[in-house]
Amino acid sequence: MSLAKSPVLVTIDDDAWFRDDTALQLIADAFEGPYLRENHAGILCFKVLYASTGQMQVNAFPQKQFEKYKNKPRFLAPYFIGAGHAILKEAYDKAGLYPEDFFYGMEEYDLAYRVIEKGFTIAYLSDIVVMHNESPLGRTPHADKMRMLWVNKAKVAFRYLPKSCFYTTAIMWSLEYLKKTKWDWKGWGEGWKSVFSIPGNEKRTPLGAAARAYLRGTEARLWY
Repeated sequence: MSLAKSPVLVTIDDDAWFRDDTALQLIADAFEGPYLRENHAGILCFKVLYASTGQMQVNAFPQKQFEKYKNKPRFLAPYFIGAGHAILKEAYDKAGLYPEDFFYGMEEYDLAYRVIEKGFTIAYLSDIVVMHNESPLGRTPHADKMRMLWVNKAKVAFRYLPKSCFYTTAIMWSLEYLKKTKWDWKGWGEGWKSVFSIPGNEKRTPLGAAARAYLRGTEARLWY
């Protein structure tokens, strides 16, 4: 990404494809169009459907209030999903790339907050569609994966959000870990050890007033 020359970088998962052969042109047109320009969008989110069923993939939707937003053709979002999106190279250059210390999970949140802090927004357009070959039944969560999600989300909260959000994120995701791993207490203890080390190892760079106002305006869920 740091070596790319294009003004727009398009990313989809390796088990996904665009539904329409006009997708790249739609992306280019969107960044030139009034909605993204007027809102100074740095990231564009696509609609993601399960390839097997054609249904929307809820956990690939850039808004936690799915029922409220699912039928909207466009809206400004508080975060983006890696399965399908495009980012201005300018946004990468100003905000920086993905965090290299995140082996798996939550890297989109980390980058999204930095992009928002630099004055960009995140837009969703429903007419750019990605077909995702992931099963709608989900995957059996591996304990290591769930622990990385928990610890990384806590890191993001510590870096950019009020400390109260760090505490609630750490607690709520620790409970999610137990639920998804069928009460893996050993892994839970390892996760808490990593979380407790965050304040001593991470630098806080809290979001400014404008970024916080944007997150409130897009109904971001910040507590976990």
